[in-house]
Amino acid sequence: MTPHDFFIQNIWWMLQAIKKDRLLTPENGEFTLSETGENTPDLATQRKLLRMLRGYHAVTYEAVPDVPLGRDGKPVLFHLTLGEKFDETYKLFENGLKLGLDAKEFHNVIQHWAFPHSYNDKIVYRAWEIIKAKPKGATAPTETKLQPTDKKVSVDEPAKPYTLIEGGKGYFKFYKQREKILVGSSRSRHFKLLQTLCEPHFGVQKNIDAVFEAIRLPKDKGDSRLIDYSPQRHTRMVELIEFTKKELQKNEKLQGKIRYRTDAQKRTFWLELEG
Repeated sequence: MTPHDFFIQNIWWMLQAIKKDRLLTPENGEFTLSETGENTPDLATQRKLLRMLRGYHAVTYEAVPDVPLGRDGKPVLFHLTLGEKFDETYKLFENGLKLGLDAKEFHNVIQHWAFPHSYNDKIVYRAWEIIKAKPKGATAPTETKLQPTDKKVSVDEPAKPYTLIEGGKGYFKFYKQREKILVGSSRSRHFKLLQTLCEPHFGVQKNIDAVFEAIRLPKDKGDSRLIDYSPQRHTRMVELIEFTKKELQKNEKLQGKIRYRTDAQKRTFWLELEG
């Protein structure tokens, strides 16, 4: 099994496990990692899969405190909520496997769809073709290569404010006719915050887990307060989001034009235009 096959099969396993759990107990927000069963990934892999799906905006979760731990001494019971992209992610994997796409090419499509870098990315559009496809039954994986479409896609610029990336730099535009406002490096935390709150459209409300995953930097891996079962996780995520917001507010061309909103518990974030 290639690394790409391993990745796809394990993510698909986790998506099916979550879907089955929700069908059996739709009113219960708890999800338990499996410690038994044929072809069941180990507990460490299952936690990695959950983190990956959280990055895809397919789920959000946090460990349930004061309950027995797994045999590896780490949490196995979580409060889990389906995210805004769960159904689309499930359909992408389901149809991609039924179509028998080459694993390496399919992995490339998944990564571009989950983390789109521009409105005109052809691979993102290919992903939507897979999501909307209606394959006839399941087929075994074949060596059929996923060919990028040569069809030119016409995409109108968004009517609402939006972000874009050019030459490794992140920009913000209020409307088509307005100037591009330089925000900073496309990899910077403050640009990523603005970007995620503009996708799929300006004004979308996103939960704190989805927002933080979008602005997470490699150095955050060393922050013990951000591990999944830390009681300080929520407070630390809010701190980083608030700090990043203040960095954005230093941009004179954005001052007094965008309002950063959150609910009382600081679990949901969104943008509004001033005035």
